[in-house]
Amino acid sequence: MDTENYVTAADISTDGQHLAILTYNQIFIVDFSDRNLSKSKYKTAYLDGVDQIESITFHENKLVIGEETGHLYEVIVDQLVEVNHKK
Repeated sequence: MDTENYVTAADISTDGQHLAILTYNQIFIVDFSDRNLSKSKYKTAYLDGVDQIESITFHENKLVIGEETGHLYEVIVDQLVEVNHKK
C-alpha cells in the first residue's frame, strides 16, 4: 500500500476488523481481521477539494473526517473502491 503522503490520522473500527488510515489527500480502509497489513485487502478514495484534513473516526457505516478549519465530512465505507494488489 503506497500512501503517497504522510499519514495524518488513523482509527480502528469498533469491531476491530477495519483500520482507517488518513493522509493529506487519501483514505484507506484496511481489512484488519488477520492483523497482517502487508497481505490485507484495502479500499481507498482520493479526497479532492479539501484543505488540511487531520482527523478520522468510524461512526456506524461511515467515516467522519475533520479539517483543521473545523469542517466535517462523512464518507460511506461501502462506497470506497477496493484496490487489487499483489500479495
